[in-house]
Order: sequence, then C-alpha cells, then structure tokens
Amino acid sequence: MPDSALYALVLVAAVAHASWNAMVKSSGDRLLMLTSIRVVGLVAGLLVASVVPLPAIQSIPFLLAAAFVHYLYYALMLNAYRVGDMSQVYPIARGIAPLLVALLAALFAGEILGPLSALAVCILSAGIFVLALSGHTVNRKAVVLALSTGVAIAGYSFLSGVGVRKSESLLGYIAWLEIATGLGMASVAYVRRKLVLVEFARTQWRAGLGGCQGSCRVKVVS
Repeated sequence: MPDSALYALVLVAAVAHASWNAMVKSSGDRLLMLTSIRVVGLVAGLLVASVVPLPAIQSIPFLLAAAFVHYLYYALMLNAYRVGDMSQVYPIARGIAPLLVALLAALFAGEILGPLSALAVCILSAGIFVLALSGHTVNRKAVVLALSTGVAIAGYSFLSGVGVRKSESLLGYIAWLEIATGLGMASVAYVRRKLVLVEFARTQWRAGLGGCQGSCRVKVVS
C-alpha cells in the first residue's frame, strides 16, 4: 500500500474513532450506546468470520486476553466520561497509549524504536498532555481514569499486535475479536439494562451502525 494511502487511512481512522467516542460521551445512556456499537460489530464479525480462515491456535490466548482488556477499557472509559470532559479525557487516554505501547514492545517483544522515533513518540505524548490540561481545571478523578484508560488501550493494542502476527489471518483475528467484545458488552447490557434494551436498540440502531464503522476502521488500520 502506498504511504499516502496509509496516511489517509490513519487520518480517517482517527476521525472515526473520535466520532464514536463523542457519540458515547453525549449519549443519555452511555452503556447502551457503547453496547449498540459493539453489537453491530458482533454482527459484522460473525459475517466476516464465516468467510475467512480462523486465526491460528497460537493467537487465541492473545485474542482472549485482548478481549478481556477491552472490557476493562470500556469500563474505565465510561467512568472517565461520567466524571470528566471529553476534551480532557480523550486526549490523555489516547496520548499516553503510544508511549506505553512502545515501552511494552521494547520490554516484551524486543522491538526497540530508534532514537528519532522514540523522541517523536515522547514529544507527541507530551504535546497531547499539555493541550489536554491547558485551559482546564484539573479534575483529578477524571485524569486518573483517563490515564487508566490509556493503560488499557496500550494493553489491548500490544496484545492484539502480537496476536495478529501469530494469527496467520488478519481478518479472522479482527472478526473474532469483534465477536468476543460484542458478546461481552451485550451480556453486561442485558444484565444491567434489560428493561430498556429493546427500545434503545430500536431507536438508536443507526447510531450504533455508524459508531461501529468507525471502530472497525480503527482496528483494520492498526
């Protein structure tokens, strides 16, 4: 793939990811909005999984671990958006993740960035932090939850990065990760919101479809 096309996909993925986060933040029921996005992903995952090879068996532990960390990420993200502004929570969570992924890759995968690349990651993360905190009253609880969310993002990104390489089927791995996260979120929503689940799904399915398209683009590009 040409570099220009790859950069364009990364930019589209970034906008799409921010968009579905904004949908969750602004929703009257954030848990159900997130669940609607993930359930559409579940359906898409089932469709893709039916026509692509299964991921190799050696990737399954990483897939399951990544799904579990996704659940932690969703819980932390929902709580962060409950107590803090998206303009502060989102940049902090996303800004710390690249730095942590680089550290995890160096420690556990033997992939060490060159000096310029490492400096670029540090400057990027530091710049995002400055932008997120400048002009804001520091909400300590929101900042702690945002940092914890960033740790979870780094965790599932690293696990899936290793898992994809072992899977021998990129689309198969992504499809089954969508299935696992979708089933988990649907189960939580059923237990906690079953009285209003059907009505929310009936009225908000379009939003869930749009949000899932953004989320899936992020997974494919990454």
